[in-house]
Amino acid sequence: MSELLHLDGYGLFVWPCYGLTVAVLIGLTVRSVWRHRALQAGVSQLETLADATRAQPPSGSSLP
Repeated sequence: MSELLHLDGYGLFVWPCYGLTVAVLIGLTVRSVWRHRALQAGVSQLETLADATRAQPPSGSSLP
């Protein structure tokens, strides 16, 4: 097991690279989920606004 961790003397360089890669992938995943939720909330607000706008007749206009 010790040989696996040391990787013939290169473990000091290899393991931090693996750690950094995992940290970046986790960060990108979390950011993507947050962004997706924010966009969904924005779309929901726009849909609610559009529904409310469609339900009200335009003001100041009269039908002939």
